[in-house]
Amino acid sequence: MQVQKEKFFLAVNTGMTDGDNLINQKFIEFYEARASEKLYCAIVGNVVIPNGFGTNERSPNLTSDKIWKELASRIENKGSIPGIQLASTWMGYKGQYSFISKLDNVSLYKGYASEFNENFILEQFQNLKQGTELAIEHGFRHIQLHAAHGYLFNLLIEPFFTVHYGLVLSCINDWLLLLKKHHIDSSIRISLITGDPCLDEILNIKSFIQSVKPDFYDLSDGFYNINKRLIYPYSKNIEERIARQIAVANQFPEQNFISSGLSYGYMMHEKNPNNLHIGICRDLIASPNFLFSDKVRCNSCSKCHYYSRARQELECPQWNIPSSEL
Repeated sequence: MQVQKEKFFLAVNTGMTDGDNLINQKFIEFYEARASEKLYCAIVGNVVIPNGFGTNERSPNLTSDKIWKELASRIENKGSIPGIQLASTWMGYKGQYSFISKLDNVSLYKGYASEFNENFILEQFQNLKQGTELAIEHGFRHIQLHAAHGYLFNLLIEPFFTVHYGLVLSCINDWLLLLKKHHIDSSIRISLITGDPCLDEILNIKSFIQSVKPDFYDLSDGFYNINKRLIYPYSKNIEERIARQIAVANQFPEQNFISSGLSYGYMMHEKNPNNLHIGICRDLIASPNFLFSDKVRCNSCSKCHYYSRARQELECPQWNIPSSEL
């Protein structure tokens, strides 16, 4: 039996913030324009938890400011569930500008993670709890933990990087119970591979999937400072990426997953697993009306990679197409 596949606007760091890393009206209008009754959930990304550290200097900080409530309300009024992705890195983190690293960043990751002691980990999950409670107060009804791309929580969910893996599992399960108590949808973004073949042989994300049961896993690839082409796939590697996602969904048939990475057309195929839902990012970035008309979509020009291009915020040349041509 074919079941309803939900559609998600996947979390993206837009860079649309003011000098104090507070979101602005342009940020709100960006998400409001893409929310609709055809979109199950719009996940606002890459939002830094209280006392956390952003992936770059333009990352939005979650605060008690009422502008966050306005954002959630305007997404919901358009017909989508307002979602938010909570994330952090660590003091001194810097994302590389190049897409593929020439350095031994695996050793660097290992070195950073070796400093994450038990007290540090407990502090991070307290920060996550504080951010979660703020998000709920603001009206967000889907909350995602960003545990992918080599960021803080990604390192914490892999025993290779931490000796406190058991503590991490306990903290994440407590976080999921908090969301369940408040009737909030939960998801966790994970990377299935890192981009380093030797590291990929060591890591075992499937063990984590077996141990932790959010409402959805958002399936991604890549560590930002190893190979971020895997985070932003194109036609050359998309079939391998989708095959990995389908394999995981088939292995865990009782768990819901979200596909990502130019997945819209692939996931509409009737033979794909019912528990693998549809994640859309670049096509909706390119055209706010993509779910109503796919005449305009991502053309893979890479202009949306604002950080790698040393720009201030997300850009897309498709936004300049006259409305008469849409």
